[in-house]
Amino acid sequence: MEIKDLINRADQINDLMTRQDILFKEINNIDKQKLKELEENWQDPKKFQPVNLLRSLIAQQLLQDKNINEDMINQIKTAIINDNISVYNKSLGSLQKFPNYTKGASDMYKSYKKPFPVLFPFLYSQSEKNSTKTFISELLNKIQIKYKLESTNFLAKQTGFEGPQYFGKSYITGILVPKEAKGIRNAYQIFFKIDKDGIHGGFDKGTFVKNKNFKNDVKDYKTWDEFLIDIENIIPKWREHNSSLDFTDVSNKSESIKPENSTDKTGTTQPEQMDLPLNKILYGPPGTGKTYHTINKALEIIGVDDEDNTLPKEEIERLEREDRDRLTKIFNYHIYTTGQIVFTTFHQSMGYEDFIEGIKPIVPKKEDGQIIYKVKQGIFKRICLEASYSVYLNNKTNDNTASKKDKKKAFKTLTRKDFKDNVGKPYVLIIDEINRGNVSAIFGELITLIEEDKRLGKKESLQITLPYSKKRFGVPPNLHIIGTMNTADRSVEALDTALRRRFNFEERMPDPEIIKEFGKSKNSDLKVDLVKLLETINERIEVLVDRDHTIGHSYFMSVKTMKDLKNAFYDKIIPLLQEYFYGDYSKMEMVIGSGFFVDKKNKDAIVFATKGNEFALEGKIYKLRDVSKFDDTKMMEALVSLKIKGYPEPKSITNNDEPK
Repeated sequence: MEIKDLINRADQINDLMTRQDILFKEINNIDKQKLKELEENWQDPKKFQPVNLLRSLIAQQLLQDKNINEDMINQIKTAIINDNISVYNKSLGSLQKFPNYTKGASDMYKSYKKPFPVLFPFLYSQSEKNSTKTFISELLNKIQIKYKLESTNFLAKQTGFEGPQYFGKSYITGILVPKEAKGIRNAYQIFFKIDKDGIHGGFDKGTFVKNKNFKNDVKDYKTWDEFLIDIENIIPKWREHNSSLDFTDVSNKSESIKPENSTDKTGTTQPEQMDLPLNKILYGPPGTGKTYHTINKALEIIGVDDEDNTLPKEEIERLEREDRDRLTKIFNYHIYTTGQIVFTTFHQSMGYEDFIEGIKPIVPKKEDGQIIYKVKQGIFKRICLEASYSVYLNNKTNDNTASKKDKKKAFKTLTRKDFKDNVGKPYVLIIDEINRGNVSAIFGELITLIEEDKRLGKKESLQITLPYSKKRFGVPPNLHIIGTMNTADRSVEALDTALRRRFNFEERMPDPEIIKEFGKSKNSDLKVDLVKLLETINERIEVLVDRDHTIGHSYFMSVKTMKDLKNAFYDKIIPLLQEYFYGDYSKMEMVIGSGFFVDKKNKDAIVFATKGNEFALEGKIYKLRDVSKFDDTKMMEALVSLKIKGYPEPKSITNNDEPK
């Protein structure tokens, strides 16, 4: 391979990216034998991977001599989203048999709206990827050899045409930084980029380096030798700028994560051991962002993004503020592509057989076939096997494309020393609404094994024999469990005491200041102070009920206009208060004021046989007004009656509207 080959290939890929006629011409003329190999590689009857399934079905259509175009790709996407793929593959059956499949989840192809990222792997083989990256490594080595840059002191990073998540891109890059930087984004870089226009390169800074006065030095070069000679002028200032950085401080900005990475034998970047607890539950009232923040927590543990770059806590926090979509994209990458994150929700029907293992019916492929029953792995056992196999890869082999059968065999060979000496990639199981299931029945005997000191490789490690498969089983040390728990839910008290003891608990309470900083009302003309409104309501709820039943800030995050606020009260806040107070509208009136109720005296309307101590004849019959019919003036009048702290006393309000 030569530089000119990379330039030509970059030009070809650029055409594929920008011209669909060329892209589909290439796709519809792929060799049948290659298609069969690709289709087999993308098939996984045990796990739902939406993009690989899409590619597999496209390959099957091509093998049937059908022409692929953008409309057909979109039709296949829709069939997968709606669990209606029988027209393309009858043997696969319903997708709802996969735990990570959600019917109607239209965002599963959010990053694959255009045909190119879907089709790129058809046209860029694994062997081409490997040979390209090998050649880039050779170019980086030439720089190191010519200027005597010891490989033990410098970190070299090469990216080929595959790009993040195998999306495909029309250029390659090579980057050099000091090894103590722990990642290319934390340092000043010597870099080169090769695209259809030739060679570009020079001196630049990583995205995490804070230097507003920095000016990069990037040029275009006609030949590689010209670039290589120019590096001599760059190296002194590159060294000088990097010597001014405190890499220790950069790596320790995150209190919970040590971002220093190692590379295992599969060539995968591995974050160091986490300081985060293995088992954590986020708990608090509804609307406080518990599920929302599981994304951040999970990515803190995983420690790398979708391009295999270090993802420290401060970068997660920056993305949280500036680019939440990017954070969600990385999260989905680790769910659907790497499989390092698994998300599930506990419910009343969840059982041991769904979570650990159980005997399940296997639907026959033929209509007249007989139903058979097999022991099938549950969500928890599957992720434990994947995490254990990661430990195996860290020490034993280069093969990271093994079947489930191979992984089981590998697991049997692992010893306590293997788990003790090898980290493996971190895996995260997120259990939303953990308190809504029968935890004792779901976890069963495994409740003991999730303790940190009972994990495989620890001094007090334990294994048990599973009741259905009769196999020995233990929980690996690189599996993290994150749960969420709604304290206002009446089933909270049923949470198993043994589970409480084995989890660290992090409280998430309403934070009105978040509305001020990140809410849509920040730059709006809304005349109501949402921060004071939420504080006022919650102070009253805390007195009348308790702090576990306060209202979360998320209910006001999307409020930008008076109409939005009216909808928030009508759809969310009032129904929630009705549940909290069990229909005791007199207490609801104490919280939200009389402006939301129709005022009707009852003493002339109803005649009682005798007087009662618990009912006053001058009392009210409480009926809610129909908030959905409020105009802005009526809504403001109702809010005035709420007596938001810091606001002037309300004037009299006539509440004679028809009841809701």
